[in-house]
This record gives sequence, structure tokens and C-alpha cells, in this order.
Amino acid sequence: MTDDQGLLRIYSDRTYTFTTMVRHQGTVVAFALDDRRRIVYTVLDLSSFDEKRGELDAAYWSENPVELPFPNEVVTVGYGVVGATAMPVVKRGGRAEAEDGEELAEEERDVFLSSTARLTADGVPFQVVSDGTHVVVLRQAVGAAHPDAVFPLSGGGCSGDGTRADVVKDAAGVKVPLVADTLLCDRFLLVGGALKPVGEVRFRRSRHRSEPESAKDSLGAVDMDGKAFFEATRELAFVRNLTGGRFAAVLTPTAVQGQQRWQLFAFNQVTGRIDSFNVEQGADGLFNTEGSRFWTSPDERYRASVFEREQGTCPFTGLALVPVTSETRHAETALRFNGSSAYVDLGAAPGLRFAGRAYAVEAWIRPDAAGGPVVARWSGAGQGGFRLRVTGTGQVVLDHGTGSLTATQTVTAGQYAHVAVSFDGTVATVYVNGSFSGSAVLAYGQDGTAGLRIGAAQGGGFFAGVIDEVRIWTRSRAQHEVAEERVHRLIGNEPGLAAYYRLDEGAGTQVYDQTDSAAHGTVTGAAAWVTSQAPVGDHPGVRRDSFTLAGRDVVSGLSASLYYQQEEAVSGYDDAAKPAKRQARVLLACATRPSGNTAADAHIAGVDFGVGVDGRLADVPDVVTLSEIGRPVEESAAQVTAQEQKVGQLQQEIKAVQAAIAPLAVEKAQLGAEIAQISAGGAEDPTKWAVWVRTVKNAGWLVYSTRFPYGTVVDYRGITKNRWQFRPVPGAEGRYGNPRVTLVGLDAGSTVPATQWYLQGDLTTSFELQEVTTDLWFTGWTTTNSSQQRSTFRVEKVGMAPDSQLQVRQDRYAVVVPLLAGLEQDLAVKQAELVLANEVLAALTGALLGAADLVLPVPSIAVDANGLSCAGALLKFARSSATPFLVDSAAGRVALYFRGRAGSCSPRIWTRVRCAGCSRSRRRG
Repeated sequence: MTDDQGLLRIYSDRTYTFTTMVRHQGTVVAFALDDRRRIVYTVLDLSSFDEKRGELDAAYWSENPVELPFPNEVVTVGYGVVGATAMPVVKRGGRAEAEDGEELAEEERDVFLSSTARLTADGVPFQVVSDGTHVVVLRQAVGAAHPDAVFPLSGGGCSGDGTRADVVKDAAGVKVPLVADTLLCDRFLLVGGALKPVGEVRFRRSRHRSEPESAKDSLGAVDMDGKAFFEATRELAFVRNLTGGRFAAVLTPTAVQGQQRWQLFAFNQVTGRIDSFNVEQGADGLFNTEGSRFWTSPDERYRASVFEREQGTCPFTGLALVPVTSETRHAETALRFNGSSAYVDLGAAPGLRFAGRAYAVEAWIRPDAAGGPVVARWSGAGQGGFRLRVTGTGQVVLDHGTGSLTATQTVTAGQYAHVAVSFDGTVATVYVNGSFSGSAVLAYGQDGTAGLRIGAAQGGGFFAGVIDEVRIWTRSRAQHEVAEERVHRLIGNEPGLAAYYRLDEGAGTQVYDQTDSAAHGTVTGAAAWVTSQAPVGDHPGVRRDSFTLAGRDVVSGLSASLYYQQEEAVSGYDDAAKPAKRQARVLLACATRPSGNTAADAHIAGVDFGVGVDGRLADVPDVVTLSEIGRPVEESAAQVTAQEQKVGQLQQEIKAVQAAIAPLAVEKAQLGAEIAQISAGGAEDPTKWAVWVRTVKNAGWLVYSTRFPYGTVVDYRGITKNRWQFRPVPGAEGRYGNPRVTLVGLDAGSTVPATQWYLQGDLTTSFELQEVTTDLWFTGWTTTNSSQQRSTFRVEKVGMAPDSQLQVRQDRYAVVVPLLAGLEQDLAVKQAELVLANEVLAALTGALLGAADLVLPVPSIAVDANGLSCAGALLKFARSSATPFLVDSAAGRVALYFRGRAGSCSPRIWTRVRCAGCSRSRRRG
């Protein structure tokens, strides 16, 4: 260490290849990676003043960097039940591993090779994040061919010796690395100026967090040998194909106090795209990939009244609850096919040839009356392959060679439906809207020579209608998988998912496969991009998007920073305008150069995302086109005038939408109150229940009958019970203290006439029925005047009976709600566009008037369906091929540092003010 004029702290004890820093609980911690792949840190301790050191910060850094202590176990996120895998214990002075049961003293072990530190990739950037409690270190894992890679063993544990006979291998006989080119995560606590690993409580004998070895196993902080438990290194296997440390991580806020989400960006070397992962932060602060799920009624009419944290039964319908889907629109766009020439050509797609093996295909569709092939590799009958199609009458059909399977359910023209087929190698099964719809033995044969297509079959036929969310699997799919996952988007790395087409490109002729297969397609013919209304929400745990920068290659690590827009707002006792935090945003930056041109200069590219109340980022197009920002250009008065006209037009459109929203909002509130009032009143009124009726004496059930006019009582097993309602007769005189009722059959196929009865007793306990016109008593199949032969009945509530008044309101409510939601969505988008337009106008006006501090507008990329904006630009004044560094400030500014071509470090400050859809960039020296 040397002290350069008291301003710098320089450590020259080793060669460093990458540095970063983080603020944690008010303390700055700097990190560095050296040329031996050791990550070290140093702490700026300003907790006390030392007269000998003086007042300059440089004197308060650690005397020497300290190597970060990594754990000796690895666990894959989402597979915690499997338990952690222990790293091999390596003897000091070589690479020899300790034998099973061989105990080594601490000084005999190679700490680096015996911990997950050996899994750190060579010379690439890493990231450090503070979550307020922990310091989180994220790093790229070594590749499978690296000398320090380790491989799982069939008997448990792992080894760096890939020649061992017990190394786990895949179906092709290739050894499987424990981790390879994925993302690793470790957490540390800052205690007394030092970073300590996080302790953990486990079962002492099994050393597992949730699985005891036996009933005698107990929880503790140490194992049976007294060795402390520490958190294992987490592998985020869904962040894959990393290279060059090209990833970034931030924590985004949500509307729930104290609840955040992890936002990860990663460049996927295989697909050539930037993957964006938004993951729920678990209660332990780590990654909850399953997400928090909530449950509601399967009937849309009752969803506003049913919201549960666990699965159960709907109190209104008696049916099983279904998962709540995201209210935000994430189906984005879809393709509309004309039924005569349009399709998506996936080519030969060799990775999607099934050759008679198990497979599954699914999609959301909105067919026109003609239907047609949805997904097919089909030359014609008897020539191999498969074809999933919809007939002109709405039948869903799967064709194999010369055999076919037709679903028992049909789909309706003009309405969205989910169709899926699954084949296990022998039996084919069809699912419609997540429900089983038929199965049969269906021989497959060969694939034939046809290419794979969406919306058409090479052997003839075109689909007419809309197709969205196409998923192709190389395994069969169970009914519960199809039903649960059809309503949310996938990540892209699910087991067996071979190709995944979200069809969210929205423009152009390229369709991107969201898996590592990269089986991209080409839109052919007169297909049109349309807004999708498919009921597809976000995955509750992980949301994955991917995009490319048009015409640019990513050539550096990624850097991301969360910041809040600042706006002047009146507050305080003096009613003075003060800076106030507004919308949270995330800025992503990296070095890029023209695609395929390695000799061209690299420039920093920046993409700026709005953050929603749920912590998720704004949607961006699959291909992001960035405008260049260089030296300012004088703007003309004509441009200002045009922009003023645009602002005025948006203001008028907003007023019109607001005028349409107001009466609908009032009507929605009134209908909701009336529906709740009617539903609440009926819940305690047995005459408004749907019930099963049974006799008290022999426990037989009253069912419909064609032989007996009032129905008949049967008591044999397996009977299909029928639903009834004891409906009061308006204005009619009752008896026995009860109203006169009509016994009405509620199920389809009821042949029971609407007979009126006097009810003696209590519907909620037990009662007898007396026919009004004859005064005879009901026996359970006929009537009698004998009080000895009459039957006593009781009811079992199974739900609510149809209510005409309630139904009218619910039907109107079902019309008003989506209409109002659409208008509110349009309003949010137009308001965001207005803010953007005003920002651009301000920037143009400043340029025209010769403002001293010139503001350069960063162009908008898109405003998504939820009103969140995204902006971005290519900074032509920022020439660099090195990883940039972003630092936010309390004033709402983000400082972008980048290394110049001569090795110098140049800062530029991006200031975001009064902006929801546009970023401003002030260039400062």
C-alpha cells in the first residue's frame, strides 16, 4: 500500500483485473478480483476519527485487502429439497483430494480449492449488491472445461477429478459439471469491519435444512462434530450461458413495504440476447422462484369475493379454487393468420424432430370459423409427422400418419382458447383449456420430410385466426402441468421445453425462440401483428424477457443501477417546492459495437426501464433500436411547433378518455355493491341455496326421474346427485310458518315439473313436504294422505342457486369491467406519452433558446400496456469497450463512469427529472 498525497489509497500487493464497490449500511466496501481468481475486499471505516490519520477518507481504508471467505457447499436455487453438495477437500500443496472419511487439519487443507472460490470464472466482472442486511456477491461460474471445475458423484458429493468412474454422466456419456457458465450467489454479514459468512440452522445429523436423518435428528447451528453450518453458495441455474461476466443485478422496490424483487440482466452467449429475469425475493432475502400464489373462484362472477392464500373450495360454486393470474397484460402481441398464405416457417428444426418419442405441443388460439393447422410438421396423410389443427366446426384434432384423435370439447370461433396435445410414445392426449378432452393409442412412425410450421402445414392447409404462446416439448405433459402453466409465461429453461415462441416481437418478420435451442422462425405471407388478449399473466416467481440491441454486439460486462426520478413538489410548513422521489427506474449500460465488426469503435449503450408497483420492469420490444446521441444539433422552430401540436392532441385525447371512464366507474361501483348485497343476503337464506335433498330415514338422495313426476329417492352407491332449489312463490300464502315453495331442479336434464309445496319444519334442519293442490304428503316418489308414510327430508348446501336479479347485474358487470379496464389502460398509456412529449418539448425549446446547460432528450423506446416507459440511446461521445460503472445519488442522478480508449476513466452524469417515459442526459466534463 502507498499513500499518494493523502488522497488515494493504492494497493499494489497483487495484480487486479476487476474492481467494484457497494454502500452497505452507510459503509463503503470495495472489492477486487486478482489474476489468481481471488476476490478480496477492503472497508472504508469512518465510524471514528483518528487525529493521527487526519480527515481524508483515504486514511480510513483497511490496511490490506482481505480474501473473501466462500463456503464449501453449493445448492441450486429452486432445488433446496435436494440439499447442498459438498465441495471436495483438497490437500495443500497439490490437487490431491482427501479420501472419504479422511480428516484434515485446517492447515493441511487448500482453502481456495476446497471451497466454492475455485468456481469463480477467470478475469471477468462480478457484481456486489447490498440488500440492507447482507452484502450479496454474484459471480460467473467457470466452464465445464476449466481445470477447477467439479463434477457430481453418483454416491453424493463432487470431485475435481473428471476421470473417476463414479462421475455422473448424461445420456450421451458426457460428464456433467456441478456448475458451468451459470450465476453464483453468496451472502455475507459486515461485522466489525469484516465480512463473515452467514450462519444457518440445519438438522445436525443429516446436515440438511429440511430433511432429518431420523426421528432423533435435531436442529442446530453446528453438526455432530461441532462444525458450524453456513449458507451454501447458491447457483442460479436459470441464468445460463454466461461469458465475460456479462450480467448485472439490482433490487427493485414494490408497493408492499419492505418487499423487493431481484432484477437480473444476463447476456446469453448461445442465443445472443440479453435475458432479463425478475425474481421474487423470498422471506429469507434470497430467491423464491416458485413465487407467492393466491387462489380464487373458478367462476368469474365470484372472483371479487374469493381470495385465499391456500388451495380450497369455492364457497359459492363448491368447485376447487384456481390460481390468481396476474392482472397486468403480459401476453403482449400475437400473430393473426389469414387462412390462405400466412405462417411462421421454423425450417427443418432438427432439434424438434420427435421420431416417435414423447412430445407435447400447446398454444393459445382465437380461431376464425375456418380454423386450420395450429402447429404442424406434415406432408400429408401416411407420410409421417404430426398436425395439431382446428376444424371448421371447432373440433381440436391431432393427426399422426394415418390416425387421428379428436377432442370431446370444441373451441368457439372468435374466442381465445388454450389447446394442447401430449404424446408419451404410445398414447396421445388432448387438453382444451386445461381440461382432459380425450386420449387414444396413436402410432407416430417417422417425422417425414416436411418442415415445421406455425399456422400452416406444408402438406396443405392454413390457419385462420390468432395464435399466441406456442410451446413445444420433448416430453409428455400431465393435465395438471398444462392447466397450471397455461395461464402464465414460462422462463425458457423448464425441463423438456425444446422451443418457446411468445410471439411478442410486435413487428418485423423474425420470431424468436426463448429457449437455448434458438430455433428462430420467419413470418411468411400476410400475417399481421395484433395485440393479444390471451389470459396469460406473469409467472409468480420468475419473469423472464429477452431482447437484442439492433445492429449492436455486447462486448463488455453489464452494469445496472436503481434510481428514483426527482420532481419539485410543494411540501412542508412553508409550502415551498422541494425535490421529491417519484417513480423508480433502472438504468442498464454496457459497451457495444456494430454487429460483426470487431475493428469498429465500441460505444456505451444505455437502456432505461420504468419500474411498476409490483417491482417488475417495463416491457421492451424483442429488438431494441437505439438512437445515437452525440453532439447537440440546433433544432428549428418547426420542430417545436410540431411537438406542441402533439402535446395538444394528447391532452384532448386524455380528456375524451377520462370523460368515457367517469360514468363507467360509477356504474361499476354501484353494480359491485348490489352484487355484494344480494350475495351476502342469499348466503343465509336457504331458499336461495342450491342443495342436495335426502331422506332422514334411509339417507336416500332425491334425483330426477322420468317415471315419477316429483323425482324419486334412491340410495345405491355411485348415484349422481342432483341439485334442487326450494324457490319461494311470490304473493302466495304459506303454511306452518313457512312460505309456499316450488321445488325446482337446477341441473341439465331435469324433467321435474314446477310443483308447489307447503313446507312443514325448517329447511336448515328437517322438514316434510305437502303438495298444495291436493294436501297430500310427499313420500319420496309419490304422494300420500297417510302421515305414517310421508318422508322427512333434510338438505345439504352445495352452492348458490341461480338468481335472476343477481345474474342481470353480474352479466352487466362482466361487460363493464373489461371495458373500464381497457379505457384505464389507454389513459395510463396516453398520460405516459404526454409526459414524454412534454419532456421532449422542453428539451427542444431549451435548445432553440440557447440554454446554457443543454439538455439532450434520450429517445423513448416504448410505452408498454401497463403505462411503463422505456428509453435508451447509444452514447456516441462514450467510446469504450470496458465494463461501465453506474453510481446513483440522493439527488436522482446516475453517474456513468467508463474507461476511455487511452485507459483514462471518464465520468458522464445522466440526470432524470420530471420524466416517466423519457430520460434526459446532461453532458458534463
